[in-house]
Amino acid sequence: MKRFISNIILLISICLVVFSCAKMGTLSGGLKDTKPPVIVKCKPENGSTNFDEESFTLYFDEYIKLNKINEKLLISPPIEEQPEVILKGKKVEVKIDLTQLQANTTYNFNFSDAIADNNENNPISGFVYAFSTGHVIDSLSVKGKILDAHLFTPIEGAYVSLYKNETDSLFKTVRPDYLGRTDKNGMFEIPYIADNAYSIYALKDENYNYVFDQATEAIAFLNYRIKPRIIFDTVTNGDSIKINRRTIPDSLELLMFTEDHLPQYITKTERKTPHFCQVVFSRPHVSKPIIIIEREINKNIKFSQDYDTVSIWFANDSLYLRDSIEMIFRYVEPLYPDTIRTDTIFAILDANSKIKPGLELIKPKEKEITKPYTIRLNHPVLKIDKQLLTITYAHDTTEIELKANINVSKDSLSIFIDSDFLLGEKYDIKIREGFITDIFNFKNLSDSVYVYIKSEDDYGHLKLYIPEFMNKKAYVELLQKDKVIYIEKLESSYADFTYIKPETYKIRLVRDLNNNMKWDPGKFSSKLQAEPVFYHPDEIEIRNNWQHELTWTIH
Repeated sequence: MKRFISNIILLISICLVVFSCAKMGTLSGGLKDTKPPVIVKCKPENGSTNFDEESFTLYFDEYIKLNKINEKLLISPPIEEQPEVILKGKKVEVKIDLTQLQANTTYNFNFSDAIADNNENNPISGFVYAFSTGHVIDSLSVKGKILDAHLFTPIEGAYVSLYKNETDSLFKTVRPDYLGRTDKNGMFEIPYIADNAYSIYALKDENYNYVFDQATEAIAFLNYRIKPRIIFDTVTNGDSIKINRRTIPDSLELLMFTEDHLPQYITKTERKTPHFCQVVFSRPHVSKPIIIIEREINKNIKFSQDYDTVSIWFANDSLYLRDSIEMIFRYVEPLYPDTIRTDTIFAILDANSKIKPGLELIKPKEKEITKPYTIRLNHPVLKIDKQLLTITYAHDTTEIELKANINVSKDSLSIFIDSDFLLGEKYDIKIREGFITDIFNFKNLSDSVYVYIKSEDDYGHLKLYIPEFMNKKAYVELLQKDKVIYIEKLESSYADFTYIKPETYKIRLVRDLNNNMKWDPGKFSSKLQAEPVFYHPDEIEIRNNWQHELTWTIH
């Protein structure tokens, strides 16, 4: 009997444990749900005419969620106030103020990817609900892509506008008649538009009002009007003939740029050590600014090549011991050359600042064939003692000492060394203590470096022929990760690159309309497009000791 009771108790215990485990976890396994919600019905129906309802409702086959609906919902033609969107389980209701709608007009509500299932967040991509306040649903469309005018990369999130009126100033003051938006690939489509001719523009809208009213907003436009229409393509496949209906234009390309309206101002002031401060401007200066530090003109100031960055060293103890140093900048405003601006800033010492390091020398182990051997420094040079540097060449068993030509760079941060070097040979450059004295009176320690002098065999050469540009102003760039590595002006359809490091490059040609050897953006008020840019379809691999010749046909 006792054994029977014990078995009953054991059985009950096992059941309780199993039940407890079942409550704590959920069954797993099986394929993950990757399907978006399915629209069961729309009320009123999608594509309704004579629309006079104060809302429309979308019904789905499962519970859904809304992701950034106010940001992603795009209405065309645009209306003044964003409608109220209400989520109710498996349906979405959109309330509309009928007073905002125009008569005899087709409206479309593009939800992008804002609607997704509630569990796995699988979005419905590009769902559009449309209705007409008149008797007819307009059915024409416009498609295309927006690219960066200089880099040819796709622009995501740009608004594309259509205007029936030919007046360009409307783009700066009035909302468009129709509106679209680019996806991550720069592609756009504006559906449900009426049979008219249109001016087309694109905008990276910084204040979300659909008009070009900010100087820093990127824009694109075509210099001609477009007229959407339906065409029929005949496709023959053996004995069968198929007729396809499509609306054109369906492959427009607009090139986006930001006009050169950026004012000059200080974007960053950084003082990470007591002795050094760097000031960065929004754009290059047309001339060196005047800098007054604590009522004195400081001499230890170095400018970047285009004068957009200023490096300042404080060698005076009375300055660098301060937590805050007052600096006054006077400079010409590039957009208004007759205007002199004055800015007062304070170089505030970073809380995590470090004491200045000693003098550091960066000594490469190779010398490029077209440049002097260059030693770079972390502080500006105060003086050098040329007698404390020697160059020797070990020929057989004899060491030959060469005469060194030594110069200091304009910014005092580099030492240029040249001599009668033989190509393809190694030289021993000895630097004795005290060769360099910096502005803090730090001196270098004794050191030496073996330097290989590159020869012509270490480089490749590229001769590029572009026949279509015989009498046109242009230049060619060799790029790596969109950074310009080499640049050559096009002369009589040829660009000749010599002494190129053997690596892989992209090739870009810029139509230099004003012959200033830099790419210039367009200007909307003059309907001036950005300077044309062309990219070679293939990258080119430059090999050492090779003479590469390439003909590039540009249509």
